[in-house]
Amino acid sequence: MIASPHTNRTNHILALMKRGDDGFNSRDEAIFAEIHHPDMVAHIMGSPKPLQGRDALAAALAGMIKAFPDVRVENDPFLKTALHRHGTCGWHRLRRRY
Repeated sequence: MIASPHTNRTNHILALMKRGDDGFNSRDEAIFAEIHHPDMVAHIMGSPKPLQGRDALAAALAGMIKAFPDVRVENDPFLKTALHRHGTCGWHRLRRRY
């Protein structure tokens, strides 16, 4: 990576994102609280309005985890690109009774 005035800030932000993803994957609520500001705003795909506040995001994520308990963020290796694609991946098994 070419050094620039923004290199340290970018590395700091990427480290926070990786820590948050790792905390999500381990379901560590302390890490979630540590890296998300209480008054944060989250723009969630499919949500008609942005989520206002850490508690609102926590509730939305709890609903997603309840629906898809094995959902996780694939972040290893965590790519350092100019345009970072951040997403989650989950698998849901459908079971039928006959």
